[in-house]
Amino acid sequence: MKIVSLLIFAYIIYIVWKLSYDARAKIGLKKTLFQGFLWCVGVALFATLTLGTHIENYDDDPFYGKGETIQDYEPTNKQRFTNFAYYMMILYLPVIAGAIRIIRKKEEA
Repeated sequence: MKIVSLLIFAYIIYIVWKLSYDARAKIGLKKTLFQGFLWCVGVALFATLTLGTHIENYDDDPFYGKGETIQDYEPTNKQRFTNFAYYMMILYLPVIAGAIRIIRKKEEA
């Protein structure tokens, strides 16, 4: 199962790189980096705000009786910041690599 999650993760990184690579040719370096930054902030912010769990498990089986389990996990501010920084780094580095790749390609030609 770990391999499948790594493949999905690699595919997401490739998509981010490819979108940045294609956008650089159309709209320019600064605009590509700025739009990529805004998208990465949005995704990282969403991932950070959804960090934590609230699970309610109601078991209304009359044979075993009623069981109720509630688990809450509220992350600290440090954990939220670390999660935000992780997603920003993972997503914004391919944006930079995709935007700069076109510059190197033009210099070689």
